[in-house]
Amino acid sequence: MSGISVRKLVRLISRLLVILGIMTALLFLPAGRWDWRPAWTLIFSFGAFFLLYAFRGIYRDPEQLQERSRMAGNVKRWDKIIMTIYTALLPTVFILAGFDAG
Repeated sequence: MSGISVRKLVRLISRLLVILGIMTALLFLPAGRWDWRPAWTLIFSFGAFFLLYAFRGIYRDPEQLQERSRMAGNVKRWDKIIMTIYTALLPTVFILAGFDAG
């Protein structure tokens, strides 16, 4: 593995698992049921995509993976505001979908 250590790989996979766990909770707790097939499809496809993206980045372009994993210092103020609003509102999409399915 050029450019990334096993420790960083474990940290990356653990972050992905935490994100998938939060996403699972936000979808299934409001729905009140576990037999919601579209939500399971979303979770598994989301996890598979990011796992493949991470492994591709690790082996082919680790510098790009590290660059895209954090916000650059030269980002404009309005872009930071938009991303903050987006990040704050994104969980509501999963919560509302859960209520809609429940």
